[in-house]
This record gives sequence, C-alpha cells and structure tokens, in this order.
Amino acid sequence: MHLIRKIYIENKFRYAYRKVTVIVNQIMKVNRNTVQRWMQKSNLQYCIKIKKDKE
Repeated sequence: MHLIRKIYIENKFRYAYRKVTVIVNQIMKVNRNTVQRWMQKSNLQYCIKIKKDKE
C-alpha cells in the first residue's frame, strides 16, 4: 500500500490504477483489482491535467 502511494505521489497524481499496476508488477506480482481497491481505500484518484486555451 505504501508503494502505491509513493508511485502515485512521485508521478504528480497523473497515474491511474492501470499504470500503477504495471510499475508495481515489476517489483512484485499484484492483481490490478487489488491495486484498484487499495487506491480507492486510500482515496487516490487520477487527476486530469487541464489544458490551457491558446489565446
């Protein structure tokens, strides 16, 4: 759980559970549903980067 939070914060809250799962699976095998559940319990959500209008 701490590993998921660390990955999430290091990437400026831009990674959803799918990308986090890929990174975590390089270290240890974890199911994507497990990662998604842990992120929901920790209230970690993907933040959409808002694009600025060109003026």
